[in-house]
Amino acid sequence: YDTNIKKNSVVNGRADEEEKQKLKMIIDELKCKELSIDPINKEIVDLINNKDEKYFYDYKREFHKNNEDLLHDILCLSNNTDNCDSYLIFGVTDECEVEGITEKLKSNDILDFLKSKQFAGDHMPQVEVKNLFYLHKQIGVILCRSSKFVPFFLTERYKGINSYQIYTRVGDTNTPKDKSASYIDIEK
Repeated sequence: YDTNIKKNSVVNGRADEEEKQKLKMIIDELKCKELSIDPINKEIVDLINNKDEKYFYDYKREFHKNNEDLLHDILCLSNNTDNCDSYLIFGVTDECEVEGITEKLKSNDILDFLKSKQFAGDHMPQVEVKNLFYLHKQIGVILCRSSKFVPFFLTERYKGINSYQIYTRVGDTNTPKDKSASYIDIEK
């Protein structure tokens, strides 16, 4: 695929105008060495292709409209019962359809927000922000790293997120904001 030639071949010889523009952007960034494919990209694509949700990853069609929901999701995923790396994946519907996101996730915004909260023992979830691709669509991922400091919880209430309350994710479901994880799940 050469972005300098108007007549290009694409997969199966077909692409709509949006796909062509996104492919051009990707190729141009590769040529300028501004785009590098993160090794985690394949893992995330494989999770999406599994067509389900599990205890260590969750799909969101778009970025949260409020920080309360974002914090709740990060706490639940960071406190998963297997204490493994977990993923909050943006640009994918609950039906596993990839719609993509229009703007890249900004790690500074998310990290600054988390740093402003009062976590027990001054241990906040360790997160990384990744901007990846599924085919020609951009997706965003918040990677919640496994930690020896679990469970993570707040010592000061933030909106509907109660202090000293532990949230986790079991199966494909988060602990509701007005409840605490079960004793068995907390012990795990």
